[in-house]
Amino acid sequence: EVADSREWRTGKSRRFPGRDVVAVKKSVVKLNEWARVLRRPYRFRVVVRGGVPIVLKLPKNKTIRIRREAELLRVVKAVERLRAGQGTVVRGVERCDIVRAKWRMKKRGIRFVVRNIGESVWNVERVTE
Repeated sequence: EVADSREWRTGKSRRFPGRDVVAVKKSVVKLNEWARVLRRPYRFRVVVRGGVPIVLKLPKNKTIRIRREAELLRVVKAVERLRAGQGTVVRGVERCDIVRAKWRMKKRGIRFVVRNIGESVWNVERVTE
């Protein structure tokens, strides 16, 4: 009934006051089971930002892509500042950000290698000038 309410339309997101990500994910699984049984045209998805679970209501056939522009730019700027053979540490980025940065820099002929040195911490070394 809550999911069918007018104020929560498809494409909207809701933050949940609790920070228990596992509990929110379990409840979203139950919601999606009921949505399937009741043949509703939407499904729910949990996205975690800064430790806070956010629930998205989406059309069931839609895949969502969450853009992480700030994290991507942090990697790109770090690589641009380096000369060939130099390295630096980039914090707070994920593997998907590194991969997107590699593709963006490849178009400009700039290559770099990365090593994971901790949780969300990467050592970035530029290969080409």
